[in-house]
Amino acid sequence: MALKEFDLPKTDFEWQLNSQHPLIGDEFTNMLKLYQRVQETSEALKEKWTQKNSENKLMRRKHLEIINENAKYVASHKKTVMEIEALLSETQNCKKKSIEVKALIQQQKDELAMKKEMISAANKANKASLKELNKAADVFKDRLGLEIRKIQGEQLQFIFRSISHKDPELAYTFTLKINDNGDYEVTSCDPPLECMPLLEQKVRETNNFSAFLANIRKAFLQL
Repeated sequence: MALKEFDLPKTDFEWQLNSQHPLIGDEFTNMLKLYQRVQETSEALKEKWTQKNSENKLMRRKHLEIINENAKYVASHKKTVMEIEALLSETQNCKKKSIEVKALIQQQKDELAMKKEMISAANKANKASLKELNKAADVFKDRLGLEIRKIQGEQLQFIFRSISHKDPELAYTFTLKINDNGDYEVTSCDPPLECMPLLEQKVRETNNFSAFLANIRKAFLQL
């Protein structure tokens, strides 16, 4: 490509060189023009490089800012996730405890209902037993000289007379109740009978109350 010549002021040296050596002078002039163009191009490139470098620095700074912001966001997001997981775990524990408490309450309700049924059944059995004893009172009174009285605490007092030949009206007594297990239990005896525990055990095994009363009367007669 042909170089474009610039109209540069010629120095005395160039005039002298051109006048004495025309070919060399032209070559030298062209070299000066080329050098000037290289200088101008170099300055332009330097300016562009400086501008580009500044832009690159700005881009790197923005890139670092974006990275830092992303890192902060990730850390914040991670913290939020951990807090949510902790809340979920706590919620699950609360649900589990709630289920356990409900199960315990239901178990206690069932046990209480069962105890109420057992108490009700025991009370019915006790009342039935006392009713049977009261029905038999009249029969025993005539045949065995026996009187039955209901006293405090759902107990029955059995009073035998016509035991002593010297004093037929002298009372021989014992007190009986139905305990929590539904068994007969003698709570007092006057006068005391050594065989009472044995008789008490026997009536629990056989449930033959008539024989129990007859045996007690015999024991009183033997005193």
